[in-house]
Amino acid sequence: MINTKTMTVDFLLFSTLLHLILTFGFCYAKSEGHWGEWGAQSPCSVTCGSGTQTIERVWIPGSGESSERYKSIQTFTCTDPKFPECPRDGAWSAWGAWNECSKPCGGGEKERIRECLGITAGGKKCDGESLSKEPCNKDPCPRDTTKKLRNVAV
Repeated sequence: MINTKTMTVDFLLFSTLLHLILTFGFCYAKSEGHWGEWGAQSPCSVTCGSGTQTIERVWIPGSGESSERYKSIQTFTCTDPKFPECPRDGAWSAWGAWNECSKPCGGGEKERIRECLGITAGGKKCDGESLSKEPCNKDPCPRDTTKKLRNVAV
């Protein structure tokens, strides 16, 4: 003879246990940890030129695993499309050689030039002049000291 009272109690215990397992998971079973979702990208590290930005995610430990927090971080290069280059101010080149004096004597002038190089993305021009002038050959020109000879009749 089948004891229906025992079967009913067993069924109730089984269905209650099954409900708890499906609702809360295997409470005593070891579960494996996993990586969480990637977070949002950080802002670019610079406002112009090439910089870096990162994304990260954390390790979510399973039951029975160490609760130590691990992070996975990925780094990417970034460039702001509005400012792909940073402004760079100009810098003077070395002075060029002096040209020849404008006069051989009596005070002339010589010149040399330099260039402002490397201005990018709205950088400042170089301070100062690109042309330098200097007096030269300051000594007076020699006078013509030869006297004209007259024809003297002898």
